[in-house]
Amino acid sequence: MAVTAITSTAANAADASRVRSGITPLRIALATLGTAAFAGAAWQVARHDTALGTPHGADRLIAQIDADPALAPDEPALAREMLRTRPIDGRAYRVLAQHADTPAQRDALLAAAVATAPRDALARGLAAERALLLEDFDAALEHVDALMRTAPESRTAVLATLLPHLAVPAIRDAFLKRLAFDPPWRDALARALPDAAVPADGALALLDAQAKQLTPSDAELRARIAVLERSGDYAAARAAWVAAQSTNPQGSTTTAHVYDGGFEAPHTEGGYGWRLNPPPGIGVAITAHDAHAGQGALAIRFDGRPVALGGIQQTLALPAGRYTFEAVSTNNVDTARPFEWQLACSAADGAAVAVMRAALPAQAEWQRSQATFDIAPACPQQTLRLVHRTRNIAERAVRGTLVVDGIRIIPMP
Repeated sequence: MAVTAITSTAANAADASRVRSGITPLRIALATLGTAAFAGAAWQVARHDTALGTPHGADRLIAQIDADPALAPDEPALAREMLRTRPIDGRAYRVLAQHADTPAQRDALLAAAVATAPRDALARGLAAERALLLEDFDAALEHVDALMRTAPESRTAVLATLLPHLAVPAIRDAFLKRLAFDPPWRDALARALPDAAVPADGALALLDAQAKQLTPSDAELRARIAVLERSGDYAAARAAWVAAQSTNPQGSTTTAHVYDGGFEAPHTEGGYGWRLNPPPGIGVAITAHDAHAGQGALAIRFDGRPVALGGIQQTLALPAGRYTFEAVSTNNVDTARPFEWQLACSAADGAAVAVMRAALPAQAEWQRSQATFDIAPACPQQTLRLVHRTRNIAERAVRGTLVVDGIRIIPMP
């Protein structure tokens, strides 16, 4: 019995050894095949997702087409290869459209490109260009709208191409149809309108029509003012600026020709309002305590440093005619040199030509300054500024406070 058991055990061991010896080559073969398959798959993935080997997959193919113009003869073949792996890739249709034999084929392929790849900037650009050539401006602006929404970086170049043609009513109408939906490129358009290449009449016509559809944005209000100034209509530009202010002071604080001459409105720096930018050593503040009338006056304080008074001014747009200037002031500054209001025109060479001077009395009580002057037709824009007529550094080192109020310019009959 023991011998039989031992023999049986030995036989079983021998059988197991034979089985193991047969399994080992099979495992090696399977492992080799698996490794080869994995390596092949990895290589295909590398060709698809990296820059290794020849391009494989639609994304690498289109990247190669778009990046290397030298491949132009092979572009249709690469596009057809793209369609084999991704049959509805609009970028491939766009490439085929660029190599179409007939206009009808090009139009059909571009339509397919836009339909299947609506965010492809090149397809949209080609479709817009084609529509412009056919003078189908509504279709062109539809593509331009989509392009500027999906590719914001294209807005500057696209607008620079189209806006010089705003004098064409049909192009303005096409823009208006898109602007009615308040697109995200609306302010980019407004910022581009003041450019010298854009016809001023076309820009103003677009802004006028758009204001009937939507409340003008701050960018559009600034654009209107800038376009009016570029066209030389400074009076209309100033009127647009004044109308845009949230608080338009009334009564004695303003006239048709000086904005906030009584310093009653919240201060708005720049535009056609007061510019209050004196140099260090001179402080300015709008104060109610020392006002001559109303609720405000401008106090200018000197601390003894030798600096020239400057930076207190306002841009005007007086029509040609004769005027009277009036202002009141209190002068508590220890200086022998006069302060004065000056009005100047800008000459063609850029130089300032003074047309009015009104000295401020050297009195600590409220006193009136007054002057009469003429504005010529060749002077459509002027600057009113407060100056200290010193001759040297020593005369600029003064102390004290000057307060001005009630500034008006009144047309004479």
